[in-house]
Amino acid sequence: MMWRLMAVVFDTVEIVLFNTDPAASYDFVFTASRIGATDIRTADYQVVGANSGLDTLDASNNRSETAIVSGIAGDAQNRITVTVTKGATNNNSYGFFYLGTMEIRKNVP
Repeated sequence: MMWRLMAVVFDTVEIVLFNTDPAASYDFVFTASRIGATDIRTADYQVVGANSGLDTLDASNNRSETAIVSGIAGDAQNRITVTVTKGATNNNSYGFFYLGTMEIRKNVP
């Protein structure tokens, strides 16, 4: 029996959070790592609700850096959308970008 691992590359990854607390804002902390990479594998992490924010992270050999988007409130339908795409400086021939973890911190006034 032969096993073959196939990589799937997406142009965009979108996550929608529903039923956010209308009295709160949220901070998002993203991590990603690809040890042994010799190229630049940046990803843009955009978070949109009633307001928006964007941060970029290079996963290549990353051991401690994070991308942070802070103070995002839900939109009129109490939704927040997180979109992850290849960063502008990403030079990986396949366009690989990563989302290792996404931590969501709720800020209550």
